Amino acid sequence: MMRTSAWSGRKEKNGKYIYTLQVDDLKGVREAKRVIKELTKAGWEIVGEGVGKNNIFLCIFNKEFETQAEWIAWARNTDYPIVEYNNKNKKKSIKLGSFYSQKRK
Repeated sequence: MMRTSAWSGRKEKNGKYIYTLQVDDLKGVREAKRVIKELTKAGWEIVGEGVGKNNIFLCIFNKEFETQAEWIAWARNTDYPIVEYNNKNKKKSIKLGSFYSQKRK
């Protein structure tokens, strides 16, 4: 199953927040290309990708958001199961992506 991790919040000089999204456990080229297409269409820039054992892919994306609230709004409305981490590599308790959708049902 695909896993998505996010971390952020570095505030740039222009006042915007840069968030990084890492999508792991992509099963093959087809799934990796689909995720890349979906996220770049949503304004994410691919900044890294790799392949591990058994042809398992990972992709890393960056995107600027005006505010942290804008990030949360985007993350809650995506279908990806997102877990956000703080600057000490601890999971944040906020529900995002498909985890947020399951909470609302």
